[in-house]
Amino acid sequence: MFQKLYKRLLFYSNTKFAPLVLSLVAFWEAIIFPLPPDIVLIPMSLANRQKALFFASLATLFSVLGGIIGYLIGAILWSEIGEILINYLGYNKSFSKFAKLYDENGLIIVVMGALTPFPFKIVAILSGAIGYPFSIFILAATASRGLRFYIIASIIYIWGEKIDYFFKKYLGLMFAVITTVLIGAYWYLK
Repeated sequence: MFQKLYKRLLFYSNTKFAPLVLSLVAFWEAIIFPLPPDIVLIPMSLANRQKALFFASLATLFSVLGGIIGYLIGAILWSEIGEILINYLGYNKSFSKFAKLYDENGLIIVVMGALTPFPFKIVAILSGAIGYPFSIFILAATASRGLRFYIIASIIYIWGEKIDYFFKKYLGLMFAVITTVLIGAYWYLK
């Protein structure tokens, strides 16, 4: 099943609409979309390795633009919706502690949120809600998202055929292992 999905993504990644799809996924992922742009960036880069760095640029640009919208949602709508909800649920003390942590370690939180698979939309919206400095958010998000996407694109540009072979051979097994680890971690932490 995953082999078919991977092959289909590779096929569509080589069409003229692929850059548009990557741009839209990267933009909306930073606001509401649940899937990371990597799932489009990787097959696109594998399908057309010469454009891998261009695709990384698109993913970075549109992810940061989406992050700006997420930041603005947090900054503008937080007082309208978020604060009321936090107070209603009784989380105002927890939120105050988190805001203090964000004030002290905001740059690290933004960088780690942008580099890791942690949903970037959460970092963007919370940065706006907390009132984290917009310029620092933009710089950290651009550097971190760019680093993430350029590392992926560079690896594929250099070792693309080997990576493609690995995905075709072990994608189903990788998915099963990752799913098992995530379920195990969930049950262990619960």
